[in-house]
Amino acid sequence: MVRQACHGHDHEQYEELGKRLRLWVLHAEEWQYEAFDYLAWAADRAAEWVREARLMLDPPPRFPLHGRACPMCRATAVQVWSEEENDYLRRPALSVDPERVEVVCADCGAAWGMDVWGQLAAAIEQQRQETLAVTGVTSETS
Repeated sequence: MVRQACHGHDHEQYEELGKRLRLWVLHAEEWQYEAFDYLAWAADRAAEWVREARLMLDPPPRFPLHGRACPMCRATAVQVWSEEENDYLRRPALSVDPERVEVVCADCGAAWGMDVWGQLAAAIEQQRQETLAVTGVTSETS
């Protein structure tokens, strides 16, 4: 969209989104600040960019692994922005990413392919047993 807005102008066409966005803002003339249709369009466009960027940077987990800690960083949950709630929500740190066929930690970014899922499950189970031992809860009551 920025590329289309700047297409008819005689200046360099940047590939980097940040530079294109800055150029788009520089093109805003005084009339555009008073043209409500343009302002509504620009606000909608900017909100869509923010939504897309958040989804790229913080995609929702597909199959969350509740109550499991990452063997690398020990995180059990992360804060994730929710457009529906317009606030941050707690989500499990570990999830199965079906597109990459990996278990991924949303906190540290560590990932484990199918070839090590058995080892990952054993590490998570060992953590669970250690936690039960520290708390005095037996595996029969959990």
